[in-house]
Amino acid sequence: MVEASHSDVVNSTLKDWWSLNQTLALNQQNSSFNGVIINTSATTDRSGNNTDAMQFNASTNFVNVSFYNLSYANFSWQAWLYLNDSTSTDLDVVYTIFHHVPVIGTGHQNAVMGAFIENISNQNRLTWRARNDSGGMVNARSNVTIPIKSWIHIVGTYNNDTKEMILYMNGTAINTSNYTGGDWTPSLRTFIIGTARSPSGTGDGVNLTSNNTLNGSIDDFALWNTV
Repeated sequence: MVEASHSDVVNSTLKDWWSLNQTLALNQQNSSFNGVIINTSATTDRSGNNTDAMQFNASTNFVNVSFYNLSYANFSWQAWLYLNDSTSTDLDVVYTIFHHVPVIGTGHQNAVMGAFIENISNQNRLTWRARNDSGGMVNARSNVTIPIKSWIHIVGTYNNDTKEMILYMNGTAINTSNYTGGDWTPSLRTFIIGTARSPSGTGDGVNLTSNNTLNGSIDDFALWNTV
């Protein structure tokens, strides 16, 4: 089931929904952007259904959606997340939920967006990072600890009019930040679930490092063109 941010289901503005059931990454809203799975495995979802969520092993797993354009002025994203353990105190080690990077040769090479679990003062913190073409970067970071071995519902909303980036966990706002880089500049990009990738000319990218791959599970990743 897809849940819209912190309120009701918003089917009318739901644009993309990767249900991540079994070993499939089908886009339930737009089959033109089905994901390609790399070494992921099926796992039990938050309702106890076998094979209805996708597991990542902190090494070689990810879902790749080539040439995907996050082109909405206002948008929201959501995922159900289960962490197997805490991230390392090494600041170079993060668990990636999603990463949206440019395809080389299409313009807007510096604009990147992603959500990660980082270890801040020995606590798991959810960070939503946005960087524009000029390199200006904003981090919306949770002010609460993200638990391990428990399913949680996480959401990010971006309002292009107010420039507010708001993070939610289980329906409660956990951070509000202002995106100061001007309008979000979309272009042809690669969208990855479960790890971070570098820009490429093919739309596939290459692994930045296995330290960026999630150790845990994701279910029902979705995007809306509204806050």
